[in-house]
Amino acid sequence: MSLNILSLTPLPEDIQMAITKTDSSIELIMAPGWFDGEIRDTWPKFTIERYLTPHSNSQSSKLERDKLLGMANIIIVGFPFPLDIKRRSPNLKWV
Repeated sequence: MSLNILSLTPLPEDIQMAITKTDSSIELIMAPGWFDGEIRDTWPKFTIERYLTPHSNSQSSKLERDKLLGMANIIIVGFPFPLDIKRRSPNLKWV
């Protein structure tokens, strides 16, 4: 059995290594920027201008993003985050 950790925010290499070395069952998936397009569609303009880079957009399809969320047991987020993260993450234990 594996523990799937999804990070929607950038993590330094040493932090990534520390997470994965904690236990051999941990699978860390890095996906910063993957949800920027849908964040742009759901958050107020002020939030987008303040927290996202001007030309950032989703780097994946909705199907790919839904698959990542569907597998995740733990999600590491920053701000802003996908508003429907709980509904799309049936295996979620911790954010």
